[in-house]
Amino acid sequence: MGSLKITKKQAKRLGLDDYQRRSPLLSRCCLILSAKSSYQRAENDLKILTGISVSHSSLQREVQRHSFDLPDVKQKLTEVSLDGGKVRIRGPKGEKCYYKEYKTARLQGIYYGAFFQDNLSLINWVNSQPLANPLYCLGDGHDGRSEPFCPNRRLGSKAGNS
Repeated sequence: MGSLKITKKQAKRLGLDDYQRRSPLLSRCCLILSAKSSYQRAENDLKILTGISVSHSSLQREVQRHSFDLPDVKQKLTEVSLDGGKVRIRGPKGEKCYYKEYKTARLQGIYYGAFFQDNLSLINWVNSQPLANPLYCLGDGHDGRSEPFCPNRRLGSKAGNS
């Protein structure tokens, strides 16, 4: 591929920042593919889908460059669903891989938040929402995933302590 010179006026119309190498659409594709699988697999999928090569390390930097704001509910919160799992972390070749935990929360069935090794942020995010009475808390019953739920409607506190 060759290089393409773009004027400031063209860059503004295309939504490009100074010294940006990827279009907003390609950046979005990078983020979506990286969210759905490993960076290595996202690199391969991006090449197949677009014909453009972006290395797995560039995909990781692209994800780390973005800040993802958590949504706030528009009405009183009546339903919280919590789940979690483990992510396999690969080390250098020849070394064992290891696993780290993550948790996800879904509010009202439409607002999502994911937390990696950060239970306190999950608790604070849910508690920052206006809560309704009753509040339905759904978990899958596995130890360690739904322990922040308690009968008194506030996450992260012991039953009976408001």
